Amino acid sequence: MEIVKTILSAIFLFIVCEISAQSTVVKGRVLDADQHPVENAIIGVTGEKTYTNESGEFELTVANTDENISVSAAGFYNQVQPLKGRTELELTLISKDKIEYTESVLNPHPYFRDELYVRPSFSVNKENKDFGKSSYVDNNLQGEFAGLRVVRKSGMPGEGAYLNLRGVRSFVGKNMPLIVLNGVPYMPDSEDSPIIGGYSAGLLNSIDASSIRNITVLKGGEAALYGSLGSNGVILIETTGSDSENMDTKITFSGQYGVNWNSKRIPMMGVDDYKGYISDLGMDRYDNMNSILSNYPFLRDDPDYYYNYLYNNNTDWQDLIYSPSFVTDNVIRVNGGDAVAKYDLSLGYMGDGGVMDNTNINRYHTQIGAKMMITRKLEMDGIVRLAYLTGDMQEQGMLYATNPALAAYRQSPVLSPYKKMADNSLLNDYAEQHYGVSNPLALVNTLSASNRSYDVNLKVKLNYALTKNLDLSGIIGLMYNYKQESIFVPGRTSNTVVESDYGRARNIVRSAVGDTKNMYYNLNANYRPVLGDKHSLNVYGGVKIYTLDVEYDAGQGYNTASDFYKTLDYVTSDYTRIFMGYIDEWRWMNCYAHADYVWNDLLKGSVNLAVDRASSAGTDASKIELYPSVGLTFMPKNFKSLLNSSFLNRMNLGVEYSVTGNSMFSSNYGKNYYSSVQVMQMSGLVRSGIPNTKLGYEQTEQFNVELDLALLRNRFDLMVNYYDAKTSDVIIAQPTSAVYGTDSFLDNTAVISNRGVELSFNASLIRANNFEWSVGGNIAKNMAKVKSLGDAESMITTLDDGAQIITKVGENPYSFYGYKQKGIFSTSEAATEANLSNRKGDYFGAGDVHFEDVDGDHVIDNNDKQIIGSAAPDYFGGFYSTVKYKNFSLSVDFVYSVGNDAYNAVRRSNESMSNFYNGSVAVANRWRYEGQVTDMPRASYGDPLGNTNFSSRWVEQASYLKLKNVTLNYDFDQSILGFFQAGQIYVTAENLFTWTKYLGLDPEFSYSHSEMLQGVDYAKVVLPRTAKIGVNLKF
Repeated sequence: MEIVKTILSAIFLFIVCEISAQSTVVKGRVLDADQHPVENAIIGVTGEKTYTNESGEFELTVANTDENISVSAAGFYNQVQPLKGRTELELTLISKDKIEYTESVLNPHPYFRDELYVRPSFSVNKENKDFGKSSYVDNNLQGEFAGLRVVRKSGMPGEGAYLNLRGVRSFVGKNMPLIVLNGVPYMPDSEDSPIIGGYSAGLLNSIDASSIRNITVLKGGEAALYGSLGSNGVILIETTGSDSENMDTKITFSGQYGVNWNSKRIPMMGVDDYKGYISDLGMDRYDNMNSILSNYPFLRDDPDYYYNYLYNNNTDWQDLIYSPSFVTDNVIRVNGGDAVAKYDLSLGYMGDGGVMDNTNINRYHTQIGAKMMITRKLEMDGIVRLAYLTGDMQEQGMLYATNPALAAYRQSPVLSPYKKMADNSLLNDYAEQHYGVSNPLALVNTLSASNRSYDVNLKVKLNYALTKNLDLSGIIGLMYNYKQESIFVPGRTSNTVVESDYGRARNIVRSAVGDTKNMYYNLNANYRPVLGDKHSLNVYGGVKIYTLDVEYDAGQGYNTASDFYKTLDYVTSDYTRIFMGYIDEWRWMNCYAHADYVWNDLLKGSVNLAVDRASSAGTDASKIELYPSVGLTFMPKNFKSLLNSSFLNRMNLGVEYSVTGNSMFSSNYGKNYYSSVQVMQMSGLVRSGIPNTKLGYEQTEQFNVELDLALLRNRFDLMVNYYDAKTSDVIIAQPTSAVYGTDSFLDNTAVISNRGVELSFNASLIRANNFEWSVGGNIAKNMAKVKSLGDAESMITTLDDGAQIITKVGENPYSFYGYKQKGIFSTSEAATEANLSNRKGDYFGAGDVHFEDVDGDHVIDNNDKQIIGSAAPDYFGGFYSTVKYKNFSLSVDFVYSVGNDAYNAVRRSNESMSNFYNGSVAVANRWRYEGQVTDMPRASYGDPLGNTNFSSRWVEQASYLKLKNVTLNYDFDQSILGFFQAGQIYVTAENLFTWTKYLGLDPEFSYSHSEMLQGVDYAKVVLPRTAKIGVNLKF
């Protein structure tokens, strides 16, 4: 018996010793960035876990020291590190309240998340940015991402912003990044409104900014998953949903209340300067003084003139059309649930008044999210978003009769906005239009332009865990928009507005309805096999189907019986009725496969293949295209010798090559289609152009190099990107013989190159004793060049006012093209010496503009035009500074753009000196006498020499630095009156200051979503300055 006991004891001791020999104790500490211990952090290694003590220390027995160790703690981002045989560790966690930093990065495929390789510079998250402080989503994008150019279009409420990522890549197709909302591509109609002049709706207006959880920008290989939709990059937007880990029912309220205003004005001539100008121009126009006084009786120097009361005014017309307005944004949110089902419900209202009188937008919106565990393996997730928007607008653009801003510039300061009696008393009626200029005050108060929009967004997603390593999922998505637009331009009854169409339109009615419907289907699978300690593999693939249907139907008519009748039903003349619109049906199918392989936590390889088919290709073109991408990332931080380094916390060096496409152009281009055309006040359908049945997709090849660093216990983050992209098969309009009934047809013949560098950084300069100061920012430089235009060397587009835009081989796309001004001839002798004439044979004299004679033939004509500027900036970006002390924080955000030019069409109009309208104060410096040295030419009725021709005189440097936002916050986490459990109170201001040399109202503007019209200042409403007070409350 003793022998048996001895044998059993020996066996037991052997087993224990053997187990001890295979097991290892790992010890360590978990600290935050300030080297304070993190208590109750969860430490885990395959099947084993423990917690840190109050000193942040832990011990854990592991069977294998070649596995990964994970650390998680409340308020910190999870961290995963390879052990690499280490038994003593010091782990530094990054706080979730680190300013302008997030590791919550969205990915094209919802299952993929790489804990070892994060890219914080590509994403912003609700944890570190309160999106709700600005009511518009696109405002939150501005200055946040290196390479993403965001230009707010105007101060007209609801116009949104122009978006571009890494340059112009198409002339006919879409140039804006693909927007993916909650996993579903989001493609609203981006066309300019044919109804309301100069207006194009913001693409993201229906989205409540406070509901945004995360925004991630995909620039390179990740975008290749979207095939022929990914060439312009992808913006992934995720809204709050029902996935909170907290099961308790929570009620939150956010509200903000403030004012929009802008006191900046273009300085126009006052009464005395205006009268002097009219006298000078009148002497050029009329043969005698009597004719001048007959047409402009306010020049009479006769105190007994009976009608002096009509002209004894000094009206500042700009002040009459602008005034401060109220802005508010309110959202109440309820969420909660249990282990089986969770829900999230929000309801809100946003009202934004414009700086121009009687302009506004109102949004009523709700979002319902739900997540349910149907079985242990099957989960359902759904979101429904509804929004109703209404807006009142005014016309913009160079519409002199109906744009209140242009009318305010042109109208004579001697006139009154109201009718007057001989005793100088004012009547309630608006004064009639005078001297060919509409009454600006009557325009803003009687012109009626409005739009209404109904938005529905739906996503239903099913996830099924087939095995431990294999998941299946499916998504059905819907985006539907229905909009109504209308405008009524009065004048028949009141005669306050200048007649249009050569005096035939005494009033005008335009009305339209449009709808856009997107359907999306996605089936995919994700497989994550277990390959061993040094290998990991993540594979996913699937199929996507997307349909887009757009229809827009509009009508216009002139002359209702009176200004009381404001709809098309009451148009009295049938021949003035016209119709217009467009229809497009677009289909897309994409099969994709992606694999990520990581070896020894040091090298990560990625391979992607997308197979696309879209209906936009011509009937005889290859409709199926392949879009591959490959990438390799080296992670030297995971070398054993660097793992314990407190100086180097992250280092990733990546290279990738990707091929993406652009099929986002009309399906009509490759086939015969018809469009409405107006001829002699009648409308009809005609065949549009010559179909190119071989029209194919545009293709972009891009090479990208990336360095991502985190240093000094994660106090400093840096990301640098270099890219070189070539877009070939770019569609352009090629010239053709007139015998075909058109002068051009579309073909894949152009090539565009975009190369650039992007840099982002984030630094926590001071963090100690409840005080923190962080700074950060980004800068991007894109160099675009046209490599080929097929058989052509250039393409020239002439705008309505004669300005020209050129796209030329070897130059930036869409450059300004015109004459170069050298100065003003101060003397007749100087003009005679130059011996220049215009195309009509008229010679330039003293006081005329001296244009550069490029070809030396002494005739200023088309041969003397040259590139005189470009709207593309040399570099652009944003930067910030945030200071926190206890519960207070002060943040300041700037955006900037350097090296971009702008065509100031408004100044060209105000300084033309060729008509009897009012002009800017600069007109007072016009040339008047022999030998005068000035930068303003002489006043000349009708401008027979062409002094106002499109030239470098009107193209200005439009670089700027803007104080985008300044916000002071106070956070509280203690109950108030037993009602509010926690919350935040803040004051914020937007667009307070702009530093620029640009002579217009604001150097930041965009006429539309069009690339070609960037930098063309066509009298958009100036951006508002905004000041608000707000609260975020938790009940």
